[in-house]
Amino acid sequence: MSRREGEYRSRCRGGERRERRGSPRYDDDGNGEGRGYRDGGRESRFYDGQEREQRRVKRLELTGKVRVDLWAASPSPPPEEDKGVPSEQADRERDEREAEEAKAREQEAAAELEKEKRKAAEEEEASDEEDARAELQRFKAFLESVEREREAKLAEQARIEEESKLVGPEKPEEVARAAPGTYGKHLLPGEGDAMAAYVQSGQRIPRRGEIGLTSDKISSYEDLGYIMSGNRHSRMNAIRIRKENQVYSAEEKAALAMINFEEKKVKEQQVMQNMQALVRQHLEKEGNE
Repeated sequence: MSRREGEYRSRCRGGERRERRGSPRYDDDGNGEGRGYRDGGRESRFYDGQEREQRRVKRLELTGKVRVDLWAASPSPPPEEDKGVPSEQADRERDEREAEEAKAREQEAAAELEKEKRKAAEEEEASDEEDARAELQRFKAFLESVEREREAKLAEQARIEEESKLVGPEKPEEVARAAPGTYGKHLLPGEGDAMAAYVQSGQRIPRRGEIGLTSDKISSYEDLGYIMSGNRHSRMNAIRIRKENQVYSAEEKAALAMINFEEKKVKEQQVMQNMQALVRQHLEKEGNE
């Protein structure tokens, strides 16, 4: 090592020590003159021409020690290989072209599907219309058949009624009535029969003060809240209610007796039919033997 290099190194070490003792932070303005932030912006005395020379010497030493070329192992591919690699613009154009082709295929498929759906809908609509027309024809035929059957039934019923019509006066309707004079005591002569006539016809028995009014009219007045004159006297009203109850009881007994008589008659007819069926079965059995 030459004498000059030794002086430069000693100065460098001294400058580094002075730099550590001084401000650790500097702002280099590119001309070798720095300003320390902790020195209040004053120019640093450590950056001078000798130190610049010292830095240059260091760089020379480093270039002598480093024997490897920094740019020899660059990851950049060789020019001949770069020619075969497609550029980014080409990739973008290819992607756009493929996207357009895919979109066109999708649109074509969607149009084909829509066409098939429309065709299927038209066929279904046509078939539905035919089914509706056929259903209407069947319904009309059904209505015509029902009308013919109804007319035939009416004609048959009219014929049967005409044949079964009796010649002469009709038999009076049998109504369960109580015997005259069996309506209880404390009644005026003929009063019970007169009251029973209203009961048998299903009408309301008229009361005192109701002359000239029908039973339905009187009932409507009572429903509206009117009080008839016959209901104002409590004693007379009680007597009227007792007489009406006597008549109703007698008519109910007569109706109940009539119901029992009809039930008994039906039972006797059933027994007679069973007996006739048994005799007929016995005769048929003997005839087969």
